Amino acid sequence: MSSMITAILSILVGTNAYAYDWSTDLDVYRESLEKNHIDLYHHLNKEEFDQRFDTLKKNASNLTDFQVTVELMRLTHDIGGGIGDGHTAVPLWNSELHRFPIEVINFNGDIRIVGAVEKYVNLLGQKILSINDTPMERIIAEVSAITPFTENKFSGLTRTSSYMMIAEILNALGITETIGDASFTLQKDDNTISTIEIKADLEKNIEQSAYQKMSLKLSQKSDQDTAGLDSLWFSFLPDKNAVYIKFVKYPSFEQMNNFAQNLLEKISKTETRNLIIDMRDNYGGDLFIGLVLASYLNTIDMIDWKKGVFVLTNRKTFSAAAVNTAQYRQLLNATIVGEPTGGNPNGPQDMGSFTLPSSGLLVTYSKRFFRLQDKNSTGIIPDIEVITTWSDYKAGLDKALETVYKVIADH
Repeated sequence: MSSMITAILSILVGTNAYAYDWSTDLDVYRESLEKNHIDLYHHLNKEEFDQRFDTLKKNASNLTDFQVTVELMRLTHDIGGGIGDGHTAVPLWNSELHRFPIEVINFNGDIRIVGAVEKYVNLLGQKILSINDTPMERIIAEVSAITPFTENKFSGLTRTSSYMMIAEILNALGITETIGDASFTLQKDDNTISTIEIKADLEKNIEQSAYQKMSLKLSQKSDQDTAGLDSLWFSFLPDKNAVYIKFVKYPSFEQMNNFAQNLLEKISKTETRNLIIDMRDNYGGDLFIGLVLASYLNTIDMIDWKKGVFVLTNRKTFSAAAVNTAQYRQLLNATIVGEPTGGNPNGPQDMGSFTLPSSGLLVTYSKRFFRLQDKNSTGIIPDIEVITTWSDYKAGLDKALETVYKVIADH
């Protein structure tokens, strides 16, 4: 094929149409999943998988690179049906992407802006009605069909909210014409409607510290916490006769040992009766590190082990964090409070990965099977379900934590 014809085809189907050898990549994709996945065809049977795979391979040359990527995300999402195998995914972790520099949360179908860089900070709290005149209902439906790490409807809510802000995804789905900017139609709480152009930027250029965010009001780290971790810390709540542990990311084994030893030492000098472990917004890590924490906590005799241990969860409690939540219910007799978890208690778990040779896309897969409950459920269902509403979030009211405080007071 002449360079002139190649150039013309590139213009017709996208400038990146022939950048990667998708035929080779797709073969590696199927072969690697069949070799490594614990039960690849547990939801999407082999006949249907092969049919869809062959169609994608046949049509790949007529798509841009990112359109192929999106279709691969769709197929991989459907391996688990978006309801059971969240660890089999194409997460785009090693892709250079553009993102609209705002963060959103789905409150009962309303997409609210809860974080923004300084340029767009005046948009905080507003509801997105449409992007480039495409209603949010359609955007939610289309993006939710391809999102990675979707194990149930709860993880689906948070993954869709994140991935819909990736400019390449909206462009590949035909929602935007370019990846540079888009027109957002917004609504304030007073029903005032406005439209604003928001410019996407490379993810690597957007610092998390640059975001101004709305959030729930939490306790502050205790000065007795000497472990020095930003994502795992504790605070004493003397008026509640409780210790609050914020566990949002998994540290190393050594760091968890240091943290737990320090916590044990400080609690032992008090008469603390109640224990609150906050697993909200924890996407997971090494579940055995979470068991280290449980082993230390279990040695503290002054805790009310009958009714004084609580675990807070939400839709972002996923993977090892969901597993540890179920284990804390078993091992620590914990009462679960909050939203159902984004991770299921039973099903394919424990992530492995491989990289496609031409595109460099990372593909993850489930390599183990966990069973933490006698009965299957969509997420770990809390003993006390508390769903955060927009009005509570706007006011910074932590309804789940307030519910724990009320239970403690009623002891």
